[in-house]
Amino acid sequence: MYYRYKSKKRNKKKYKIIFIGILVFTAGYAVYSFRSYLMFWKYNYSTLDKKIMALDSVQGEQNRILMLQNLRDVCDKYKEENPLSAEAFFSAGKVHFMIGETKLSESFSELVIHEKKNAVGDDARNEFITAIKDIRKGMALVNGVDDEMTYFYLAKAGYYSDYYEMPYVFELLKKIRNTEKIKSDGDVRFYSLIYILNNSSESGIRFLKAHPRATGGSRGKLFMAAAEKMGKNFTNAIMINKDVIKTSTDPESVRIAQFNLGKIYYQKSLFNESLYHLTEASKLAEDNYDIQIWIGKSFYKAGDRKKAESIWKAVLRKDKDNDAAKKLLGGI
Repeated sequence: MYYRYKSKKRNKKKYKIIFIGILVFTAGYAVYSFRSYLMFWKYNYSTLDKKIMALDSVQGEQNRILMLQNLRDVCDKYKEENPLSAEAFFSAGKVHFMIGETKLSESFSELVIHEKKNAVGDDARNEFITAIKDIRKGMALVNGVDDEMTYFYLAKAGYYSDYYEMPYVFELLKKIRNTEKIKSDGDVRFYSLIYILNNSSESGIRFLKAHPRATGGSRGKLFMAAAEKMGKNFTNAIMINKDVIKTSTDPESVRIAQFNLGKIYYQKSLFNESLYHLTEASKLAEDNYDIQIWIGKSFYKAGDRKKAESIWKAVLRKDKDNDAAKKLLGGI
């Protein structure tokens, strides 16, 4: 009896060891088989926002760019290995978009303030177009989006790259129902400006004013002035620029306000006022050829063609490749 009991006990122990071995082997095989999935889920969409937020605390822009490039490489590899994974394409598209923004010469706000909307280089444009294509592939795979803010990425990438016409960019933004998700100053400004550029100035300005941080400080005021100008509210734009000139302690902000005022008055055919503010801007940046070009344009429109020609020729002597000066002199 004792030996029979001991034999049964031994058999149970042996079966238990075999069972555990099978489980371990199965788990190991599963890990090996799905290793690409495990690598991706370390970076997948559910944790992507956290990693993006973590980028803000990274010391140094170069370190931030390196982290973004790492995310891009992981997402690109996964989407190649899994061409039917919508999340892979959504994630890759958003990371490509963020890398595109790092390749811009200036932030969206600065591009608007300086009226340089088309100053987007080929490297940045290619990233934005890749972002659009990846996100569109993800949408095709699920017949929708993963999150409504995906429309924001599409709209902004389309705006930067000129991939979409302005009305379509506007339609994409209108798909965002929960606008509380639009939080950063740059995103608030972008959302409001697209409304302004699509004949919905009142809604755009109202949204902008509802976010005081986006309109605060000298830069926020300058953006507000630019937005008012684009909405054809010239009186408001003039008043805001004058407020910056009066209250700002930043010479660069004052220069921009003077320059933008000069261009507004030029547009309104008030050439004496235009010349005054352009000249004041020039005093703060004597080597700024753009201001000199505009001073010449104001003189030309005011009837002093010789003065205008003299200014443009002086610009060309200092900057032989200045296309604006060449074009203006060729038209005289």
